[in-house]
Amino acid sequence: MHHPKTHPLKASVIEVTDASEYVSAIKTVNRGEGSAIDVVESFALTASAPSFTRSAKLYSSTGASIDAKGYSAVEVVGEGVILTLSLTIEGTGFTQVFQGQLTGLEGGQIHDALLVQGGALNVPSGESFTVTGQLEAVSKGAVGVGGVLNATNPLTISNGGLVITQTGQQPCAITQTIVADQGTIVGLNPNSTLTVDGLSLSDDCVIEAVDASSTILSATPVLLAPDNPSKVARMVAVNASKVTLKPGGVYQGCGVTPGGGGQAVRVDTLSNEGGVVELGGHGALKCTQFDQTDGLISMTLTDCQSEGPTLVVDEGGAVTGGAFIIKGPGARADPPTQTVKLPLVVTVSGNSLPDQLNAIAQLKAFPASVTASLSVEAENALVLTLTPT
Repeated sequence: MHHPKTHPLKASVIEVTDASEYVSAIKTVNRGEGSAIDVVESFALTASAPSFTRSAKLYSSTGASIDAKGYSAVEVVGEGVILTLSLTIEGTGFTQVFQGQLTGLEGGQIHDALLVQGGALNVPSGESFTVTGQLEAVSKGAVGVGGVLNATNPLTISNGGLVITQTGQQPCAITQTIVADQGTIVGLNPNSTLTVDGLSLSDDCVIEAVDASSTILSATPVLLAPDNPSKVARMVAVNASKVTLKPGGVYQGCGVTPGGGGQAVRVDTLSNEGGVVELGGHGALKCTQFDQTDGLISMTLTDCQSEGPTLVVDEGGAVTGGAFIIKGPGARADPPTQTVKLPLVVTVSGNSLPDQLNAIAQLKAFPASVTASLSVEAENALVLTLTPT
C-alpha cells in the first residue's frame, strides 16, 4: 500500500500521487496531523473518498487533477470546517457540503454539488471557480460570490441564501441563471455589482441591499413570480437592468424601509404584469422604460409638508391596466401651512404616461384638513397638489 509523503519543508503539506494516498491523506488531516493536500500526480478514484472533518487546503503544485469517475472526491462535514479548493476534479462526481464551507479558488473545479444544513460554497473576490454539473443549495445551504462562479447549469437555491460579497472593482458574476424559491434570501453588499444570465425569485423569496448602491445586471429580466401569489417574492432597493413582476411579485424602492428616504434606485426596464411597485418616503425610482399591463403602483407619503416619492421615466412607457394608489399620511397628519405641489411622476415631454396614470389614480388616507388633487403639468409631470382647507 502506498503512503502519502509529507513535504520535507512543510510538515503540514501531504503529497499524494494516487487514490489510496489521497484517502490516507484525508484521514491524516482529520486526525489533525496535516492541513494541506498537494496532488502532485493525476489519478482516478476507485471509490468515494472520506469526508473532510477538519479544515484543509486541497491543491496541486504541478497542475495535476483528480478524475472522480462518478465517485465523491470532496465532502465537507462539520460546522466551522473549511476546505479551500484550487484543484481540478474532472469527470462526473458528487460533492456535498454539510454545515461546513467549500472555498473555491482559481483553477478549482467540481461537478455536481449539494450545499445543505448551513453548508456553503464561497468564491472570494478576485477568484474564479467552476461547477460543471448541478449546483443546489437547500435547507439553509448558501452560496457566497465575490468573484466569478462559472456554472454550466442553472443554480438552484431552495430555502437557502445567496450573498454577494464583491469588494473593489473585481469582476463578480454567475455565468448562469439563478432559480430561488421557498424563502431564499439574496443579499448584496454595498457598492456591489453582480452579473448573471438571469434570476428568478419564487415563493417567499427576498433580494435586498443595505442601501441603493448595489446592482444586478442580467441578460434576461429578473423575474419575481411566486407559484402562490400570497407568498410574495420581493426585491428591495436594488438597482437592476431589467425586472418583470408577475402576480405576487413586489418591487420596493427606497424610502419604503426605515432610513431609505431620499435615495434613488434605478431599474432600466421595469415591466409590471400583475405585481406591485411600492414607493414611499422621499425616495425615487428611475427607469428608462416603465410598462404596466396589470397590478398596482403604490405611493405612500410620510407627511403633507415635504417631498414625496417619485417615479422618473427617462424615455417612455405605457400603462394599459392595473391600478395606481396614492396614500396620504393618515387622518391625523398635520396639513401643510400653504399649498404644496409634489411631482409624483416625471417623464420626457410629450409622453402620455402621466395622463395614463392620472386616469386610474386613487387618492386615499389624506387628512380632512387637506384637499388633494392631481394634474398633469408641463406635459411631462403628474403633480399632486395639497391645499390646507
